[in-house]
Amino acid sequence: MPVFQITTAVVLGVYLTNTLASADHVNHLLTIGNQRLFLLSQLKNRGLTLDSLHIIYLVLIQSKITYALPAFAGQLSLMDLARFDALARKAKRCGLAKTMPTMQQTIDNIGPCEQDTDIVSFDLMYFDLKSSKAEFQRHRHSDFKAEIMLTVSHE
Repeated sequence: MPVFQITTAVVLGVYLTNTLASADHVNHLLTIGNQRLFLLSQLKNRGLTLDSLHIIYLVLIQSKITYALPAFAGQLSLMDLARFDALARKAKRCGLAKTMPTMQQTIDNIGPCEQDTDIVSFDLMYFDLKSSKAEFQRHRHSDFKAEIMLTVSHE
């Protein structure tokens, strides 16, 4: 029975290669980001406001990009950073998100979670596609950075 050597493995949603390069993971994130921008454009066509679209952008795209960022941020090339910035500019240009910090600014702000900070999580978000209103409840949690559930209602 032959033994196969794999070159890429997905561990906890992060693409790891046998050379520990970040290119596969970056390509995956940008592919997912562009697919989700299309979803946001469909929601915009249904009448969602910019504020609601921006919240969904943060939940669906920005959170995916920043997940495990401390693990691979040091390996990102200037071209990778520019590609992430281009995705954010595309979202803003299409009216799907507000101005976002650059990827380098996001990396610079990565740090340990402070226990004494006022951390707010959105336990429930409800987006009514017909009236373009977003309703959410805020609760203080000291052990979570953000916990977001998105429910879309179809009537």
